[in-house]
Amino acid sequence: TQTKVEAKFVRCNSLGLQGTTLAVAHQTAKQGQPYAGLDVWDVSDYRHPKMISRLDVTGKYSRGSHYVTFTDPHWAYVTMSAPGFVPRYNSGSMADDQIFMIVDMSDPLHPKEAGRWWLPGTEASDKEPAPPRVSTFNNGLRPHTPTVFPEMPNVAWVGYIDGGWVILDISDKAHPKLITHMSFISMDHGFAHTLLPIFDKHIMIQTEEAVADNCKDWPKRNWIWDIHDLKHPYPLAIFPTPPNKDELCKMGGRFGSHNINQNRPNSPWERKLDNTVVGAYFNAGVRIVSIRNPANPVEIAYLIPAPPPANATHAIEINDVLVDDRGVIYANDRLEGGLYVLKYTGKEPLN
Repeated sequence: TQTKVEAKFVRCNSLGLQGTTLAVAHQTAKQGQPYAGLDVWDVSDYRHPKMISRLDVTGKYSRGSHYVTFTDPHWAYVTMSAPGFVPRYNSGSMADDQIFMIVDMSDPLHPKEAGRWWLPGTEASDKEPAPPRVSTFNNGLRPHTPTVFPEMPNVAWVGYIDGGWVILDISDKAHPKLITHMSFISMDHGFAHTLLPIFDKHIMIQTEEAVADNCKDWPKRNWIWDIHDLKHPYPLAIFPTPPNKDELCKMGGRFGSHNINQNRPNSPWERKLDNTVVGAYFNAGVRIVSIRNPANPVEIAYLIPAPPPANATHAIEINDVLVDDRGVIYANDRLEGGLYVLKYTGKEPLN
C-alpha cells in the first residue's frame, strides 16, 4: 500500500506506532503552507490504512512537525511549530520556528496539545535574551529528536540543534520544566541531534548531524556523557574518528555522525543495545562502536557500501540505522541507494 501526500511541498518526516495507531509527522517546505501538523492513521487493516485525524498547526510561522516519538499509547512527543509561537529569529528553513510539544493521544480521533516548551529567548515576546548560537552554519535554535524511556517516564531527552541539548521534567505534561541545558560541547558547529540514555551504565550518548558536504562543518561526532546527576552531566569521551577521515572528506557528500539505533521502548522487534552503538555516518557508512568502557569507546566494525550509480555526490550517504531482535542491521541511503540489510559477524557481541 502507498498513500500520497497532499502536495509536493509536504514531506512525511517521521513515524511513531502504538498498537494500530500510527502518528505521522508532516512538515512543509515553507512557513505558512497548509497541511502542517501531525497526522493520525488507523493501520489495523494495513492493506487499507485510514487517516482518522490531524493535529493541524498551519500558521504564518509554521512548517509543521519534524520528529515524533510515540512510545506511550497516551502521549506523543513532537518537535513541531505551534499556533501562537512567533520565533524571535526567523529566516525561512533556518528559523527558530519549532518547539517541543506533548500531544495527548488518548483519543486518536481527537489528538490535542497537552503542553509545550521552548528554549527561553527564542520566542519573540520572551523577556530572556536570545541564547548564543554555537554554529557558524546557523542551523536554528529548535528541537530535533525527543526521546522518552520507561526507566524515567517523566523525563524527556531533547537534542536542540544549534542550541545544544536539554533534559526536561515532564511529570506535569502541561508545564514541562528544564532540568539541564548544555550547549558548549558542539565545538562551534552545532546540530545536537539525538540523546540516548543507557540507564544501567548511567551514561548518555549524544549524537550530532553532519549537514554540509566535504567536511565543511567538521567536527560532527558522537559523545558519551556521565548522567549520574541529571543536573550536572559531564562529558566522558568522544567516539573515535575514522582513521581515513581526510580521504572521506574528499569523497563527496556528507561525512560525520547522524542517526543511531535508538533502543526504542515498547518495540519488541528492535534490539536494545547497552554495550555497543550502531550508527549512520553518511559516506563513512555504518559503524559499530563498543562502549563497554564508556571512558574509552572503541570502533569494532564498519561497512561502507559502494556508492549508487545515480548518486550525484558519487558517495554512499547512509542516513539511518535500526537493529532488529535477531541482530540484523537495516540501513538506508539518503539519496539513491535505498535499503541495505547487514549482518555483524565480529567477535564482540552486538548487545
